[in-house]
Amino acid sequence: MATIRELLARFRPAAVPGAATAAGVPADRRASIEAELAPVLAVLATVGSECAGIRSAAHAEALRRRDDAAGRAHALVARARADAPAQSAAAAAVVQRIAEAELAELATSAEREAIRVRQQVRRRMPDLVADVRDRVRAELTGLVSAQLLEPSHEDGMGSGRRAGAGDGAPAAGRGSGTVAGRQP
Repeated sequence: MATIRELLARFRPAAVPGAATAAGVPADRRASIEAELAPVLAVLATVGSECAGIRSAAHAEALRRRDDAAGRAHALVARARADAPAQSAAAAAVVQRIAEAELAELATSAEREAIRVRQQVRRRMPDLVADVRDRVRAELTGLVSAQLLEPSHEDGMGSGRRAGAGDGAPAAGRGSGTVAGRQP
């Protein structure tokens, strides 16, 4: 059974309140909206199918480009691997040249240092030899003096005989600056 509201809705005007209009059948808003949007939706359906085609073409192009890039990358890696020994040899040659240059510089520096040391030795050697000679003379003179002052133990009386006296050897400290017959 119909409710009171449904009964009263039958007597409601068909249009929006306002000025009087011709009486008519109530408008079917859903049908009018569908009729109005049908051409737009038909166009959108074709646009949607075009978008799907463009999307699939772009996907295919992306796959093609990816495969092409992968092929170029593999070719580049293969070429790099083929060139690696030559590049390594070239790098080794550069390092070898640098090392040889450093070695030559080091040898030159060492030679200059050796020349400097030789010159220093030549300059200092006479003074060092004279110093050693003087020390040896002083030591020998001290030894000879100690032997001359030492009493002789041969006769037990300490005759004071000097070493070398009467035995044909020149006495130490006499003559031409020799010590016990040695030349300086």
